[in-house]
Amino acid sequence: MKVVKKEEKQKGITLVALVVTIIILLILAGVTLNLTLNEKGLFQRTQEAVDRYKVAAKNEEDMVVAFGNELDKYIGGENVEEGPKAEESKSYEGYYADLDGNPATAEGIVYADLAVGKEGQWNSDDWSNYKYETTTGLKSYVIGEAIKSDKFGNKELPIISEQKGTSGKNRFYVMALEDLDDDYHYWYYNAYGKLDKLEDYKTDINFGQDEPKGKTNTDYMISAYESHTPYGEPYTSGTYTDLWGLASLKQKVNEGWFVPSRAEWSAFGDMIYTKFNIDTSNYDSLGLKYWYWSSSQNDAYYAYLALSYYGFMDIDSVNGRILVRLSATF
Repeated sequence: MKVVKKEEKQKGITLVALVVTIIILLILAGVTLNLTLNEKGLFQRTQEAVDRYKVAAKNEEDMVVAFGNELDKYIGGENVEEGPKAEESKSYEGYYADLDGNPATAEGIVYADLAVGKEGQWNSDDWSNYKYETTTGLKSYVIGEAIKSDKFGNKELPIISEQKGTSGKNRFYVMALEDLDDDYHYWYYNAYGKLDKLEDYKTDINFGQDEPKGKTNTDYMISAYESHTPYGEPYTSGTYTDLWGLASLKQKVNEGWFVPSRAEWSAFGDMIYTKFNIDTSNYDSLGLKYWYWSSSQNDAYYAYLALSYYGFMDIDSVNGRILVRLSATF
């Protein structure tokens, strides 16, 4: 009887194991090849997964854009669908003005449109003459839906807004829809008899060129008032206060507002007179009061004021007590 050596037995077992391993690998290779190449193979399933991912990503992107557009309607973002553009050949006097980027509210009403030059007078009064030239290189604007404002007689009017991303010069002059405050103020109490030194800052009937006349006057008078020269110290001994020292005025000036000039007030008065049939009997229907200071002086003793009650410009002593309403451009 032949005795199998231990070493030979181990070699036989190793050979069998190798053959079994090769067979198993061949089987697995066939299964893998079948999964890869058949109708729902690995390649196809991978491609389907990629396609599903792309569809999901696109849906998510569309949803984000839609959400952004809806949100921008309330916060004034860049994706808001804007209305029709304002035409340069048409005047938009009498439209509400959106100055803060929220087309759902109005801060003022347009009384001069520099795209269409104009001259006239408020209620046929010589002190109420005004004129502004047609200007080019203006910003672009869009027209929104009609809204109501209880600060302007609850009138329903279209609102105009600056087109986002536009550049150029401001096109519109607007009057605020409410007074600066409910108080009466001196123009400059201690400047009585000294305002002839302000000759260079008096306004004529023209406005609309470069910086608004009212802004030039307002900036100068605030500076002069703060320096107390050459027109005297602030008046502090009475109940009423000087216009140019008001903290509320300075805040609004920093936001772009100013006290309108004589001509700018005249253009506003003419606009409401011709567009809204506002006269001496119904001016209060627009929330207007009896009288308002302008930023223009007449002489060393008097400054111009807008008289809603009479429907024209007049003068009063600089230590008279009058209300204040502001203007702006945009």
